[in-house]
Amino acid sequence: MSAEYLADDPASSTPFHWPVSAQLFVPESWVADDERRKRTHVPAELGEQTKPEIALGLLDLARQWGVPIQAVVVDAGYGDNPNFLAGLDERQVPYVCAVQSTFGVRLPDEVRAAKEHLPTYGGRGQPRKPRPAPLYSVKELIEAQPEDAWQTIGWREGTKGTMQAQVLALRVHWATGSQLHSTSHSRVHTGPEGWLLAERPVPAPTSQESATTEPVPQDGTAKQEAAGEQEAEKTKYWFSSLPPDTSLERLVTLAHARWVIEQFYEDAKQECGLDDFQGRRWDGLHRHLALVMLAYSFLALQRLQLPLPVGEAFPPPQSRVARCLTSIARYCSGSSRISSSGSFRPTRSRPFALAETNKVVLGASDGLTTNLSLVMGVAGANLPGHTILFTGLAGMLAGALSMAIGEWLSVQSARELYTHQIEVERQELADIPQEEQEELALIYQAKGVEPEAARQLAARIIAADKQDGKYEAALDTLAREELVIDPKELGGSPWEAAITSFMLFAVGAAIPVLPFAFGSGWMAVLVSLFLGILGLFIVGIGITLTTGASLLKSGGRQVLLGLLAAAITFGLGWLVGGRLA
Repeated sequence: MSAEYLADDPASSTPFHWPVSAQLFVPESWVADDERRKRTHVPAELGEQTKPEIALGLLDLARQWGVPIQAVVVDAGYGDNPNFLAGLDERQVPYVCAVQSTFGVRLPDEVRAAKEHLPTYGGRGQPRKPRPAPLYSVKELIEAQPEDAWQTIGWREGTKGTMQAQVLALRVHWATGSQLHSTSHSRVHTGPEGWLLAERPVPAPTSQESATTEPVPQDGTAKQEAAGEQEAEKTKYWFSSLPPDTSLERLVTLAHARWVIEQFYEDAKQECGLDDFQGRRWDGLHRHLALVMLAYSFLALQRLQLPLPVGEAFPPPQSRVARCLTSIARYCSGSSRISSSGSFRPTRSRPFALAETNKVVLGASDGLTTNLSLVMGVAGANLPGHTILFTGLAGMLAGALSMAIGEWLSVQSARELYTHQIEVERQELADIPQEEQEELALIYQAKGVEPEAARQLAARIIAADKQDGKYEAALDTLAREELVIDPKELGGSPWEAAITSFMLFAVGAAIPVLPFAFGSGWMAVLVSLFLGILGLFIVGIGITLTTGASLLKSGGRQVLLGLLAAAITFGLGWLVGGRLA
């Protein structure tokens, strides 16, 4: 089961939408099977839940997350469930629910009359209990309406033109329970007043001449009755809690808004691998769903930014909405702030500090593990101490240089890419300044600036930049927020990155080599091994700064992996060295 958020007008041919949340429905047979639940990692606290209960839970979760909800739209599998409708009514959430032809309703006038005309007590026996108003199925109520009550409404532009249907709407109460029971009976319930919407296909146009000149066959009546039954089968029904002043066009548009969910499932299966999961675990499936929904949402944002012609698919305002959403996401994560000049400055948050710590620890770990394995491999061949020393120093230098060169190339390539992207943005500021100004204003609004002040600030910055032709102020903000690039740092200095990487690797690699600078033989090997174990444990402790794991667990794991690598190379050296000797 999944919940989908529709951000655009449902009447759009390509509305902007994305999945909000999802949860697996567990059948009753699984809930009662403890062994199966254990094998599939179904949470112990998860009890039996119906699909309507899960749907209400997803709705509550969306509201907790602050998702703005104008109306909930569901199919008849939920709309026909009284408990689900009662749950929506309790939450006071507007909804448009598809229902079956047997869905029960009561007329408002008859409901009021039933409340006003209570049964009188005759003085004998048990007093009569009040009875509810008559209950009708939506099918019989709609069939009783005159033919001229139907209206032709178009709700969306499709690939073959405007999509139309004949519709009819009445004010009713959704209800359960017949007049055989009193109003206090558990089966009797009269919900709030709302709209009953019925829809049928637009009849095909008929020729007046054929109607007057062609003879009617003897079995014409039977054919007309069969056609009427087919027409009735094509009639669809919805119940909505929207207010009385809601237009018929709005009702029809919302009733058809559910198609985006079908579009999500189709696209997610074809493009994001929704149906490719082959696991049998609760947690694994939900991780897969989360990744699929994240990928789908990313593709939806990217689709908004495609350079499509005007009038096709997503127009430019919707593209700006997507960029604005991205800016809001960064703002909520605390990744930037507004300076007094109107530009944004990134703040080095805790995750940034943890990443830097992780880089230092892992750099030293690479050097230590690599050279410990190298030294133990040469020592396993029973070579002299000075040979092990020079081998270790050569390995330290070679590894540090390799790491430095790789880091320099990585950072330098990133700088060249960032420079190119910034120049492209500068050219856009020169070619289409008005669109870039609107985009800049939306970014300021996403940061909490009032709309009018944001527009004035963006206009002032663009006007000032036009004079020198460099667009430095606007480019600074757009580069930071749209491209996620600091134009002054461009990802950092490649030389600084190279030197840092060299030093970190060299420090770690020097530890197992030091004993051979002052001694030789197996005593130096044991001291080297001891220093390597100590260094590996310290590295493991450093890793806990980013993972939060226990010191003993992280340090022991690092030592175990390092010793495993050293043992493999030592064994290889012992085998090869013995044969060579």
